[in-house]
Amino acid sequence: MDTLASTNRVKIAGLLSLFCFILAIPIFLSAPWTFYVAIVNFHNRATPKVDELETLSFKILQVSNRTPNFKVELSDGTRSYISFPDFMWLNGKGGLKFQQITDADREMLVGCLATAKVNFVSWYVVNHMQIWDLECPSKNIHYGPEVAGSGIASEPLADLAAGLFGSLVMLTIGYGMYALSQSLKNERARMISTG
Repeated sequence: MDTLASTNRVKIAGLLSLFCFILAIPIFLSAPWTFYVAIVNFHNRATPKVDELETLSFKILQVSNRTPNFKVELSDGTRSYISFPDFMWLNGKGGLKFQQITDADREMLVGCLATAKVNFVSWYVVNHMQIWDLECPSKNIHYGPEVAGSGIASEPLADLAAGLFGSLVMLTIGYGMYALSQSLKNERARMISTG
């Protein structure tokens, strides 16, 4: 009976070690991403000037409350995703959750041939377009920078500090999980060697 209990403890230690190691990997790897997002968000914190924006025409294919807000078909036929500014999808107020945008407007935007003033987020890994001014003449819908920019945090330094702190916490938790997995692995090896 003691051999069975010992075998079960060895198996449990092995499974816990593997579980902790598997859990540590995404936590540990998400820390650099969180750090990167905090830096990019801080760098892109200012509302762009009107003359810095590009005009883009597209057909709205899908509308979502979550970021990215719009799946669109551009004039050259390519499909893309565009959002109101919420800076890399971390701001809970971002996207189409603005109070100024009604549910009826969201439904009417689907199929709309729209014109928008957009900018591209700098320092971002992929092309990430943000809408600062959206006009859908056929539905008589217009959202200017005052609506688009309302999802951006008003305390950029606090957001930067929170992002950096968050990445530090993730590194600590990830390293702790890894250390725990190694400790369990060593304990399992000790149990096997002592029989």
